[in-house]
Amino acid sequence: MDRRKSNGACGWLVAFLGPKGIRHQLSAIVLGLAIAALAGAACSCTGGSASTAPSGNAPLQRGTVHVAIEETLDGEPTEQNVATQLVTRALVLHGYTPVADPSQARFLIEGKNTSTFFQDLKFRVLGQETHLEFQYEGEMSATVTDTTLASGAAGRTETIEVPRERYGRTDGELAERDIRRLVASSATIKLMRTKLLGDARVIALLDELNDPNGRRSFNDIQRDIVAVGYPAVPYLLAALTDERVVQAKGEYPGLGADNRDRLCYYHIADRALGDILRRESYLALDSEEGYRIRVITGWTWVWEDAQGIPSEHRTLAHKRETRVAADEMQSRQPETKRGTVEIPTINPQVTPAGAKEKEGAEGE
Repeated sequence: MDRRKSNGACGWLVAFLGPKGIRHQLSAIVLGLAIAALAGAACSCTGGSASTAPSGNAPLQRGTVHVAIEETLDGEPTEQNVATQLVTRALVLHGYTPVADPSQARFLIEGKNTSTFFQDLKFRVLGQETHLEFQYEGEMSATVTDTTLASGAAGRTETIEVPRERYGRTDGELAERDIRRLVASSATIKLMRTKLLGDARVIALLDELNDPNGRRSFNDIQRDIVAVGYPAVPYLLAALTDERVVQAKGEYPGLGADNRDRLCYYHIADRALGDILRRESYLALDSEEGYRIRVITGWTWVWEDAQGIPSEHRTLAHKRETRVAADEMQSRQPETKRGTVEIPTINPQVTPAGAKEKEGAEGE
C-alpha cells in the first residue's frame, strides 16, 4: 500500500473552542472528520494557495492571504495536501481571499504538516495475532506574517505549534488521511485564535460562556455576539460542533433546574446564527443528533451562499440541488428586531448586526 495515495478529501470543520475544552475539542474534531468524510470532494490544491476569491459582494471581507504549507507522509510529499485544504477552507469562511502570488497577499501562512507510520497494532489471543489498527503520528507548525508591518516590527509574525499526536484506523489509507486531518484541524483552531487572523471579541465572548461565576447571563453574551455581526459567523458555525455544557446562567426554551446540563455551546451558536442571518433552524434541547448535523450543514450552506464561496470549498456541494440540509430551516419574517438586538438581512448591501438599518428596509 502506497501511503502517499490516500484520499485528501476536503474537510469542512474548523473547530472553535476555548483552551479549557480539550476533551470537547477532540470530540468536535472527530465529528468534523465524520462530516468531512461525507463530503467526499477532493480539492485540487497541492502546495500554495489557489486564487479562489469569494464574491466581491461578500458581507465579510478581511483581506488577502497566501498559504504555503508543506505536507509529508513518511518523508514524502502527499498527493493531496490536506493541511492546505483545511486551512484555506477556514480562511475563506472567515472572509479572507486566497491568492496564488505571495507578493499580492497581506497575510502569509507558512508551515509544515508531518505524519509518519508508528505501528501496526495487533493483539495475541491463544497464540493467534489479530490486527487492530494502523497507527500514525503527526505534528504541525505554522507562522503567520502580516506583510503590511515592517520587518522586525512587534506583532508582525505569530507562530503556532501542534505537538505530536497519534491516531489509528483499521484501514491503513483512512489512517493516513485522518492523522493529517486531525493535526491540520488542531492547527487551524490555533491559527484562527491568533491576534493576526482571529477576532478577539468573538473569542472572548465564546470563552465567557464557560464561566460559571460570571456576572452576565448567556443571553447577554449571545446578544453581544450578535452585535459583532458577520465576523462572528465563522466562529459560530464551528461552535455548532462544541458539546461543552454552557456554564453561564440564563433563559432558554425548555431549560429548567433539572436539565441545565442539556444546554450546550451549539444551542447558543444556533440562536446567535439565527439572529445574524435571519433564519430559523428549530434546533431544540431535545433535538436528535442527526438533526443537529443537518442543521450544521444548513447554516454552513447559508453562509457559503452569502459569501459566494467557490465550489471547491463548499460543503456537500454535490447535494445542493437535490436536498435541503435542514428541512425545517426557513427564512425569518421581515422583522428588524429580535429582543433588543438589531438584525441584519443577509443582503451584503445591508449594514451588519449592531448597526441601525434604514427605515423601511426590506427583509429577505
